[in-house]
Amino acid sequence: MKKARHLLPILLFALLLPLPTPVSAAESGRQSFINVKTEGDIYKNSFKILTPHVHEIEHAKMGPLKIIPAISSDHRIALFFADEDGRIVFKTDDFQSNTWLDGRVQQLNLDMSTIAFRDLNGNGLEDIVIITTCRKKTETDIGMTYNVADVLFQDAAGYYRDHRICDKLNRFDMNKSYATVIAFVRDGISMEFLFTAKTLSELKENGFQQNYSRSTPEIFERFGVVDVIPGYFEIAGKNYFMLYLVDQDGRILWNFQPMHDYVNYYAIKHISFADIDGDGNKDLTLLAWYVTHDERGAVVIKQDYNIYYQRAGYFWEDTEVKRHYPCTDEDDMDAIVARARRYWGFQVGE
Repeated sequence: MKKARHLLPILLFALLLPLPTPVSAAESGRQSFINVKTEGDIYKNSFKILTPHVHEIEHAKMGPLKIIPAISSDHRIALFFADEDGRIVFKTDDFQSNTWLDGRVQQLNLDMSTIAFRDLNGNGLEDIVIITTCRKKTETDIGMTYNVADVLFQDAAGYYRDHRICDKLNRFDMNKSYATVIAFVRDGISMEFLFTAKTLSELKENGFQQNYSRSTPEIFERFGVVDVIPGYFEIAGKNYFMLYLVDQDGRILWNFQPMHDYVNYYAIKHISFADIDGDGNKDLTLLAWYVTHDERGAVVIKQDYNIYYQRAGYFWEDTEVKRHYPCTDEDDMDAIVARARRYWGFQVGE
């Protein structure tokens, strides 16, 4: 009993001590990045080297370097720069693809699709363009893949990233290819106006090409009488397609962005205004051909559809119908509308 009384102050003191803080996955991944001092440390710290994208480069201050892209076990992208002795003389994981979307949704780096080297700011030094393939991490770990582009500018200390430039590249969909990145960063050709223009005349003044044969007037219950205006903007030899609702005064009421991960627009096949979800409002369904690449990297033309549900003052893009019924080359608009209405529990004629 006396021994227990001696232990009591020790037990009370132990209870007052702060509990050890568990190391989060992010902190662990960050420590792995910090631990990389040599080329051999990359593997030891659970990074997967993206071998097809390893390059020999020349830095103006540090001389010949090997640039080694890698992905960590928690799907963060990193670039390691090794000298001729294998020492890491510069490294960075400051990339937009490593950030959290809206502070909530984590995006996973799956692979690097492009790494390119160009002088982008006219100082005679070779800068770096990278495009990574990402996917949102949802509760079911299912999500569409998409590109995230980043640019590293060379300076005496190594490389730095301009967050403002990278934000615009990705916010305004100029991340399709290294050519579109270069067109914006080096040549100043921007697609921002496609997303921010207030009028149809503003679109055209900046290079938007209207498809007159597919433009049509329509009456939408929540928008009134409008003109449906499809068209494209050419950047770096590629056509970027968008579609607009424009009122009788030429003001843009809504824009539709169907391209997603397709690298080039080819042609419209059909536009339908059938009510898909049975709420009594016309919806907009687009069936079009786009240019993409197959698993071997070959260029292919593929048709795809997008459904936009009309709501009170806006349109909501469908994801569920497309997830259940992906588009095939044999599909026409009648088949797509029929399947979509069945998904919502309605027949085509209802």
